[in-house]
Amino acid sequence: MLEQVLLQCVNVKIFVHNVAGHSLFKIPVQIDEDSTCKMKASYKQWLCTIECFIWDEISMCHRWAIDAVDRLLQDIRKCRAPFGGCTMVFCGDMQQLLPVHRFAKDSAAYCVKTCTWYSTVQPLHLTHNVRAITDPAWASFVANVGSGSPAVFPDGCIVADVAGLIAAVWPDGDFLQPGLRSILTMTRADAAAINNTIMAKFPGVLDMALSLDAALDCEGNQFPLEYVHTMSISGVPDHVLLLKPGAPYMILHNASPALCNGTRVIYHRRVGKCLEVEIASGEHKGQFHYIPRLTVSVRDARMPFTLRRIQFPMMPCFAMTVHKSQGQTLDTVGVYFSRPTWAHGLLYVAISRARRQRDCFFVGILGASVHNFTSRFVL
Repeated sequence: MLEQVLLQCVNVKIFVHNVAGHSLFKIPVQIDEDSTCKMKASYKQWLCTIECFIWDEISMCHRWAIDAVDRLLQDIRKCRAPFGGCTMVFCGDMQQLLPVHRFAKDSAAYCVKTCTWYSTVQPLHLTHNVRAITDPAWASFVANVGSGSPAVFPDGCIVADVAGLIAAVWPDGDFLQPGLRSILTMTRADAAAINNTIMAKFPGVLDMALSLDAALDCEGNQFPLEYVHTMSISGVPDHVLLLKPGAPYMILHNASPALCNGTRVIYHRRVGKCLEVEIASGEHKGQFHYIPRLTVSVRDARMPFTLRRIQFPMMPCFAMTVHKSQGQTLDTVGVYFSRPTWAHGLLYVAISRARRQRDCFFVGILGASVHNFTSRFVL
């Protein structure tokens, strides 16, 4: 009898015994509504042996990617039922961030709930916030924010400014304190500014790693390198990477099963042309790895050229964007919102990284009150 196989996949992260959804199904990086998943015949035969897929973080997955997998499984299994009749278990919190779709007025139009087959889904609900189980009042506050209720932070969470936020997250200016601590921001620019401020205060000798950049698909030397170096794009390391031994960093690209996008590491030293880092959390905590420079090529609608950057795929994570923090549990959380929220789930994801009220601190332009944007369609 053929042994039944159950495979677990996730949308953005890779763990031991898990496979990233884009890697498993060979989903194209640049995707549209007619995209197809291309693979060898032997790989298709292997996928046919799998009876059940568990797909985590489904709230952030674009409907075009999910539909591409639907068409793939229907094709290889010779069955016109959704996903070729294969059992699909989708896991995710629809109160969290939705898929990113450039220039979309509402990202909810591209979430899993808009797929044509979604009406056949049998929903199962989890009702207990295990992360905040030790602080029921905080769990209730987080749940209300997730449901779209107006958010007014408790007095114990509010600090006056960014300097006060840094002092609250790292008391006495001790940036070497144990535990996972980060300040969460709306934008990459805000995170970079806070990272530079803290890096200047962090003890140790500063080192800098500069990228090798090139502007492709344009005429000659139309764009000077000084301008190309200033390009800062989500998912792409910056031209200048500040390095100090003992400082925390986040991996930006999948480098190995242990070093995947979103992994937190501690930088130790340069070894030849690599950086020696130690994994700071998860089941691989304490393992040492060596990270080489990677080549990243990206074409963005805001750039009149294709950017090719060769750089170490990591960035300081004293501060990070809310999007990068999704899926993480932090010991101490600082939230800095420099403008009203504009995306579904932005505030909910930020505050739900903390286990207790006393572990979360907030700075916003409206004081204790926060504009809580929520798309009712996806709840």
